[in-house]
Amino acid sequence: VTGRSKESEIAWKEAISVFHGSGDSISPVFEDLEARTLVNIGGLYARSGRLSEAESSLLKAIALFHKIRTISPNTFEPRLAIAYKNLGTIYLQSNKTDKAIEQFSEQLAILKKQIVNETDESKDEYLEALAYVSQLKASVGNLKDADEHLC
Repeated sequence: VTGRSKESEIAWKEAISVFHGSGDSISPVFEDLEARTLVNIGGLYARSGRLSEAESSLLKAIALFHKIRTISPNTFEPRLAIAYKNLGTIYLQSNKTDKAIEQFSEQLAILKKQIVNETDESKDEYLEALAYVSQLKASVGNLKDADEHLC
């Protein structure tokens, strides 16, 4: 970890401790901030090759986003989709293709719901994720399922 990365890690961990400083339950706003911070920490760990720590951070973020997603799905579900995508990438880097497919499929399900009333950008993101999941499934020999995703 570079000096700057270490400083970022310390700052993000301090932010999380502030969210929990009172010992009381925290508001959804702070849970959202904590989840986004955990996604950032996960990315930092992934870039420095600390994949199990990245996985742990992203799993915590996903749990928090699930907890608060019903409050404002349009706000929190895109963030949840990003966390799933990042976790899928971690699993690919760890040669856990089946787990990666699961995470990318979760991302895909969220994106599919979003494209109904969204912009062309969300449709493009959905199509990109759809093609990626299909490619991964084909790479592990699941050709029938890969084909169903594309048809």
